[in-house]
Amino acid sequence: GEHESTYHSCIINLVIGTLYCAKENFEVGIDRIIESLKPIEKNLCSDTWFYTKRCFLALAAKLSKLMCVINDNTLRDILNILKNLIMKKNHFSHFETSFFTPSRFLHQSSNNIRKPDHAFHRLFHLA
Repeated sequence: GEHESTYHSCIINLVIGTLYCAKENFEVGIDRIIESLKPIEKNLCSDTWFYTKRCFLALAAKLSKLMCVINDNTLRDILNILKNLIMKKNHFSHFETSFFTPSRFLHQSSNNIRKPDHAFHRLFHLA
């Protein structure tokens, strides 16, 4: 159906964005990743969040070591998606998440999506 098509498009864009980030082309990669999550209510799940946050963390590591720079629009997009996640956190409380592990590897239930978002927001706000 329509959801399967949207989710398929999400996965394709997430993979492409991840590959760009792996090649350290973060501006293009992050843009594709953020686009992949739209609409966020349908496309964000523990697995898509796992790969999204890996790219955000890779960028944060490079920025913290002064090994790359990003333009203001990319930083603004990252902050906006994180603010959107925080504002809609109740919508996502149904899936399990952990800061480092995708849901299929969790042994206990936790609903801590708010904690990573605040950590990312602080991290990128300082960058």
